[in-house]
Amino acid sequence: MEDETTEARSAPDTAGGGGASPPRTPQPKEAGSGSSAQRPTIATQVYDSERGSHAAGTRAIARWRRRLLYQAGTIEIDLEISRSKIAGRLRLLGQATTGEPRLTPARVTADGPAGHLESETDDVGQFMLDMLTAGDYLLQIGLANAVIEIPWVPIRPRFPLDHDDLGTALGLPIQPPRPDPTSD
Repeated sequence: MEDETTEARSAPDTAGGGGASPPRTPQPKEAGSGSSAQRPTIATQVYDSERGSHAAGTRAIARWRRRLLYQAGTIEIDLEISRSKIAGRLRLLGQATTGEPRLTPARVTADGPAGHLESETDDVGQFMLDMLTAGDYLLQIGLANAVIEIPWVPIRPRFPLDHDDLGTALGLPIQPPRPDPTSD
C-alpha cells in the first residue's frame, strides 16, 4: 500500500478566470478530518523566507526552497516549496503541529492552477502535495477539532532553476552563461 502522505490526486481546474481567487472546496466528511459544519479558522502568516532574514528559532534552508510559516491559535503550519522530481512542477511539503504528541490524521486539500489536490497527514502531521504548477493556492487542513484555512499560498519557484524546462514552462528565457570578459 502506498504511503498516503505522498498521495496527491488531481482534478480539472474549475476556476473561471485568470487572477481570480481559487474556489473554496467543501470540507471532507470523514472521521478525523473535521466536520463539514465547522467554520474554517484563517491562519496568519508569521514567516516567509523571501522577506528578510531568518526568524529566530527557524531552521536553516536551502536558498532554492521557500519556507512559509502560518499560525492559527496554538496550531502551526510549516510549509516548504521546492522543485518536484517531475520537470516543470513544484512540490509542497508541510507539517501541521498542534502541541499534542500524536496527531490524528488530517485531510489536506489544495485548490489552484493545478486543480484540486488532496493528501493526508501522518502521525506527526507531515504531508506532501506534488505536481503543482506555479500560482496561488487555497490550502485547507481538516483536523479532528478544527479546520484551518490558508486562503493564499504563493507557490513559486526559487532561483536558480534546477530544470531548464521548468523555466520554459514558466515562459522564462533560458540562456547559456556568458563568457567572463576579464578572463584570458
